[in-house]
Amino acid sequence: MIESSFLSAATIVCSMFVAESGLASGRVALFLHPLGLDHTMWERQREGLGDELHLVMPDLPGFGRSRLEECSVGLSVEACAECLRGVTGPAVVIGVSYGGWVAALLAANYPNLVVGLAISGVRARVPRSLAALQAAAFRAMPVGQLKRGEPVSNDVLKIEKRHLIEASRELAEIDLMSSLPLITAPTVVFAPSRDWFVRREAPHVAAAIPGARLTPVPGVGHLWTERRPAPLIECVRALASAAAIQAQQPS
Repeated sequence: MIESSFLSAATIVCSMFVAESGLASGRVALFLHPLGLDHTMWERQREGLGDELHLVMPDLPGFGRSRLEECSVGLSVEACAECLRGVTGPAVVIGVSYGGWVAALLAANYPNLVVGLAISGVRARVPRSLAALQAAAFRAMPVGQLKRGEPVSNDVLKIEKRHLIEASRELAEIDLMSSLPLITAPTVVFAPSRDWFVRREAPHVAAAIPGARLTPVPGVGHLWTERRPAPLIECVRALASAAAIQAQQPS
């Protein structure tokens, strides 16, 4: 649904729920959520960028309104690639935590679809002990936390909870180090000072991506983008502007 020059829509792409908003003709920004959250976490970014960019915010396969789909990082990468190819075109891609793994692999495997990359909460390798701790935390989580205001049965929510546990374990099987050097898009790696999960790893991730910039975010933890939206908004705006300038250069 398009009203004037602005988008406000929800579609199904490759069995993945996708919310879209913002400027219909603007540069595309694809936002990818962490485990345990969904597209609604990007409200502050939507408010800050909606009059400049075309925002695409999926619920990754297995989660949110895509909870009945099979989940894996690989499936998420392919679903996002199809979304960009078939619906929106090349994008600035933003990913936090699990979404950051998907974003990094999307940029590495489909460089023609990614014109800028911003990731946070990502490490090249996840120790099995940390993956087990995260899986245990999701196992103990009441399924009611996953309703997010939706009229969804507990039986359906239990499917999403199972996916969260499986996805936590899967991260221990992924080694990003071989993929990070393949990323060609201008990249920002955020380093939240209180993100104990990746605080010491962010510099290594940035160093492995050609030309990537490490950006400290003081005083915040792993899931910081809702409470302190400004650094991410400014970063996305800058990446989108740089992509627009690059697109105008003669080939």
